[in-house]
Amino acid sequence: MKTALVLIAIVIIGFSVNKIAGGILLLCAVAYGIYAYIPTFYSYKGNVAFTKGDLTETRKWYEKAYCRKNASLNVKNAYAFVLLKCGEPKMAEDVLDLILMNQYVPLPKRNAARQTRCMAVYKQGRLDEAVEECEDLFENYKNTAMYGMLGYFKILQKRDPKEILDFCLEAYDFNSDDRDILDNLSIAYYNLGEYDKAREISDALLEKETEFVEGFYHRALIEEKCGNIKLAKEMAGEIKNCKRSYMTTISEDETEQLEKRLNEAAQS
Repeated sequence: MKTALVLIAIVIIGFSVNKIAGGILLLCAVAYGIYAYIPTFYSYKGNVAFTKGDLTETRKWYEKAYCRKNASLNVKNAYAFVLLKCGEPKMAEDVLDLILMNQYVPLPKRNAARQTRCMAVYKQGRLDEAVEECEDLFENYKNTAMYGMLGYFKILQKRDPKEILDFCLEAYDFNSDDRDILDNLSIAYYNLGEYDKAREISDALLEKETEFVEGFYHRALIEEKCGNIKLAKEMAGEIKNCKRSYMTTISEDETEQLEKRLNEAAQS
C-alpha cells in the first residue's frame, strides 16, 4: 500500500511538471505494478486450485510464483507447504533452508518456515531430528498445528504414556476443536488403557470429522481392544470412504492388516 501511494505521488508530481514526464512516469508505475503483482496473481490461482483439491494445478501456479525474483516470503513458505502436500519433502526442505539461511527474515516468518520444515524432515524418515527441531521451536512458538504435530511425534517416539497424556491435555486446553489434537488425545488415553475416555474423545472427533482416516482407524483399535469386534469392523470399513493424501499418517497396509485381524477375530 505504501509503495502504491509513493508511485501515485510521483506520477502526480510528474504531471505537475509536464504531461510528457507524467506520461512516462505513469507507464513506469504501471509496468512496476504489473511486475510486483505477478507472484500474487500466480499464488491466487494456486489457492483457487487448492480449494478445488487439484494439487497438480496448485503446484504449477505456486512454482511459477516462487520462480519470480520478487516472490514474497509468504509465497515461498506456501510453495514449500504445497511441495510437502505433493509428496516432495526433500524439495520442500530445500526451499525452506534457503529461507532460513537469510538472516533478515522476520522471526514470525522464520518460525513458520521452521514449523513446515519439521514435517518435511519427519516425512523423510528423520523422526528424532524432527522432534528435536519441533521441541526447540515449541519453546517460543505455540499454535494449534505445533501442538498437533509435537503430540503426534511424542506418540511415535513412544514417550512415557503419562508425559504424552499431559501434553495432549495441554493441547486440548489450547484448542479442543482441532482434529489432530483430539486424535492424539484419544490415542494417549488408549495407550494408558483408559478406553472409555478414549472413546469419548473419539466420539467428539468423528461427530464432525466424517472423512478422517486416522480417526476411524484409531476408533477401530479402541473397539477391538474392548472386544467390540462388530463395531470395530464398522469403523475400519469407514476408512475406505475417507480421502487419503500424502499427509495421511495411516498407511493402506496398516488398514489392511487391521481388517484382516478383525475378520479373523469375528470368525473365531
